[in-house]
Amino acid sequence: MVSPSAEPGSRWLILVIKPAAEPSRHRVAVWRELRRIGALSLGQGVWAVPEVPGLQGEQ
Repeated sequence: MVSPSAEPGSRWLILVIKPAAEPSRHRVAVWRELRRIGALSLGQGVWAVPEVPGLQGEQ
């Protein structure tokens, strides 16, 4: 599945997260932010995130 805003040759990052179970508001806030930037859920805590300014992976 490809995001409608994805351009050919655009870069995506794989993000693996494990937020704390409680309080749930933190988990929901992370989920909402990921959806806002166009991330796609690949499964339990694994997301494909389009490369956006201000977001960079570990090096």
